[in-house]
Amino acid sequence: MNAIRFSGIASGLDTEAIIQNLMRVERMPLDRIKQDKQVLQWKMDSYRAVNTQLSTFRSDSLLTMRMESTFLSKTVTSSDSSKVTATALASVGNISYVLDKVSQLATSATNSSSEPIGTGIDLTKSLYSQRDALEGITWKSTSCGNGDGVSETIEVTSATSTAQLKKLTSGGEIQFEGQEPTIVVTDKNGTETEYEVVTDLDELEEGAVYINPTTGEMTFGDELSEGSTIDASYDYMQNDTFRTDGTPTDTLQLRQQGEDSLETLTVRDYTVSEDGERTYSNEREFKRVDDINDLEEGKFFVDDDGKITFYEELPENTEVNAQYSYQYAEANMTIHQEGGPVETTFKFDAGTSLEDVINEVNKSDSGVSMFFDEATGKISVTRTETGSFNEDGREMEFGGFFSEAFKLDSLNEKGGTNAEFTINGLETTRTSNEFTIEGMDISLKSTFSDPVTIQASNNTEDAFDAIVQFVNEYNALIAGLNGQLQEGVNRDYKPLTDEQRAEMTQEEIEKWEEEARSGILRNDQYLSSVVEGMRTDFYNAVNSDGAFSQLAQIGITTTANYLDGGKLEINEEKLREALKDDPESVYELFTSDDEAAPGIEKKLNDTVSATMELLTRHAGSGLGSNNDFTMGRNLDAIDKQISDWERRLQVTEDRHWAQFTGFEVAMQQQNDQLNYLLAQFGMAPQQ
Repeated sequence: MNAIRFSGIASGLDTEAIIQNLMRVERMPLDRIKQDKQVLQWKMDSYRAVNTQLSTFRSDSLLTMRMESTFLSKTVTSSDSSKVTATALASVGNISYVLDKVSQLATSATNSSSEPIGTGIDLTKSLYSQRDALEGITWKSTSCGNGDGVSETIEVTSATSTAQLKKLTSGGEIQFEGQEPTIVVTDKNGTETEYEVVTDLDELEEGAVYINPTTGEMTFGDELSEGSTIDASYDYMQNDTFRTDGTPTDTLQLRQQGEDSLETLTVRDYTVSEDGERTYSNEREFKRVDDINDLEEGKFFVDDDGKITFYEELPENTEVNAQYSYQYAEANMTIHQEGGPVETTFKFDAGTSLEDVINEVNKSDSGVSMFFDEATGKISVTRTETGSFNEDGREMEFGGFFSEAFKLDSLNEKGGTNAEFTINGLETTRTSNEFTIEGMDISLKSTFSDPVTIQASNNTEDAFDAIVQFVNEYNALIAGLNGQLQEGVNRDYKPLTDEQRAEMTQEEIEKWEEEARSGILRNDQYLSSVVEGMRTDFYNAVNSDGAFSQLAQIGITTTANYLDGGKLEINEEKLREALKDDPESVYELFTSDDEAAPGIEKKLNDTVSATMELLTRHAGSGLGSNNDFTMGRNLDAIDKQISDWERRLQVTEDRHWAQFTGFEVAMQQQNDQLNYLLAQFGMAPQQ
């Protein structure tokens, strides 16, 4: 807590102004220390800015000069680009091809419905609700007691002891009584093993498998080898539970549609305790009616979309359980592709829409694209690969739902064709119109008979432009560094003291500090070192397997004006000639890995990286603590000096105030004595 200070009460002096002037003199050493700190911070910021410039040059400019594609890219010309186009890798020689007699382009196999798939088809509605329009669908059931059950095959891509049944839908419960699940594993050698199904993990042992009845996760008693397949057949019933809670209702929606075994519903009331537990009572069964007009108390009706309707509202806190098998349709296709036939099986729940069916096919790895044409009412299927891959039969084969509902018959197929052409006199074929020969990617656009020539040559312009850009970026970097090295110091501008700063506007402060920072890195050893190092890197010879060992041989030299500080200039004609005659040697000049005399890029990268490391050790990177770099430790030391000085100045200021306070007290005592004496002599007291 500061002491109460009285200024000139007895003496009439402006004590505060006197002490401020005294302290201004006392603070001069502290102001100089703070100015030194400001200069150090400015210098640290400038070093970090230089490091950023060097980092950008290294990651952008030097990286470009390290890439083979910068120097050895190819351009391919076609005598008729409407018929043939091509691109080439950098490693391709200056080759040419002549193509003619392109009698046939590669096409994809296609198929379409042999007749409209139905009348008034709506892509967004469920299959089951349109079952009358989609004639011929063979419906299967998830429960063998009412149908066929479910079958699926799972590929084992890596050694494992677990696998997942994928056709078990949400709310499904696998049935273990009656027709229990069958799990058969076939290893990559063709050996089949039927696993015993157990219903308790504690019973799991080698040769057995446990199946979680609601998630469908299988856990085997031993490890299945990579490349094995799992054939699973199982039944499950859909188990939907609904609770009205605080909202009475007379309708509920089943999770699945097309149910064929939902004859009764279990209904019961419940109460909920404070801790959330339910207590059930008044369990009863509701019976199904086939016509909504026959509804009465204790009955329910289910429509084609799986919506349950009750005779009257179910009150709040009523639970309804529906257990049923539901219908689904299976579909399969075999698509012949370049890698061989691909067999894909799909399972479409009765609630699936036609739009979802088509999307599922198109997103799969089956190798086809499919769409529904509303104008004809037919499904169109196109193989995604062009070419002919099954000379002895059809390219695409369909079964189940695809042949029944979509009317896809292999006899209606238009098979794919291979491209047939002559290249450099050789008659050949390709399954695609885009193919690669010796690193050149060729694309056939149309059939033709007249010769078309495609020619690969060195892309000198791209390489020339890249080198010019590199030189420009290097010159910009050198100009910036030299500018800082040669920038004049304005000694009339020192860093502002706190008192000076308080008397100036922000604009005045910024202009002042711009002058004060001038020449902050003048003749700096780090900048001088990197500038001189890079200049030397350009002068020194390179050991490479190519024809060039110095930049001057390809037309790149330093400017004649020494004031440019090592900037480069380009003889464009000479550079273009070097790139045209021997681009690989130009590439080697920049990227040679010779340890004694490496390429220009390698030397520059080493010089820049070494300088960046030195600057980071000296000025830091903005990360970590001040103790991690030299200037940071210096700043901490200055901060300690400032703190010590501020404590010392506070003591000095307190001493001045104590002295002047004592002087004021003494003056007041003298005034009091004088006034007393004057009063004794009947004289007026001193004011």
